[in-house]
Amino acid sequence: MHKVIICIRVCNEERWLRLLWRCLKEQTYRNFEVVLVNNNSSDLSRDIAISAHTTVVDLEEYNPSEAINLGLRSAASYESAEIGIILSVHCIPVDVNWLENLVKSFEIHTDIVGVYGRQIPMKSSNFDDMRDLLYTFGDQSYTHDKKIFFHNANSAVRIDYYRENPFNEEISHIEDLDWAQRASRKNKKIYYNADAAVWHHHGIHQHNNKSFRSETVSATLKQLSGFEYPDEKFLALSNLNSIIVVEQE
Repeated sequence: MHKVIICIRVCNEERWLRLLWRCLKEQTYRNFEVVLVNNNSSDLSRDIAISAHTTVVDLEEYNPSEAINLGLRSAASYESAEIGIILSVHCIPVDVNWLENLVKSFEIHTDIVGVYGRQIPMKSSNFDDMRDLLYTFGDQSYTHDKKIFFHNANSAVRIDYYRENPFNEEISHIEDLDWAQRASRKNKKIYYNADAAVWHHHGIHQHNNKSFRSETVSATLKQLSGFEYPDEKFLALSNLNSIIVVEQE
């Protein structure tokens, strides 16, 4: 089995972290090491990770590229690892096959250097976030050649390529798109795996208020695409929604 590093970035997200830990333990793919990059958490995020015997590295001033680079390089298995997973703490695997599906992408598509997975809105998601996720992440997998997209909320990189091509710490945000575009200019390919899916409450733009069209657009997108929420056998959405309620109080 390939050696895998999972890099998780955290800032005061103990509720999500507890849930994510539970899901990672149930993954069918088991050969992975988790590194938590902690950005000044004042809650129990750091303690939860330490109690789970996870490597924790602290980052005072948050920069997404620096956080990812620091996390991957801090792994005990960095020199021998083959795949690096980048996962936002509030992105919860939809099923037990999430990690296995990401890893398989590199086995099936030997010419890719990166893969990103599907992000599914929760029933409690803001309608703007729901609309964005439905627009961006479809149910069909495909390889990017020239028209490049990449998203580090749920992604993976081939470590031997990444070592020579880390994320650019000179920019703030969209470090994922920058990395993918640089890869494309070197004639490397990116793969989108719709089967490596996570729930994502916040969405890709993290809207606070909905626009007047977002609710109807979301409903139309569901109808046009035939979108239905996956079975809740792995993780009941009611559990996720209870976490959201607590956060919003």
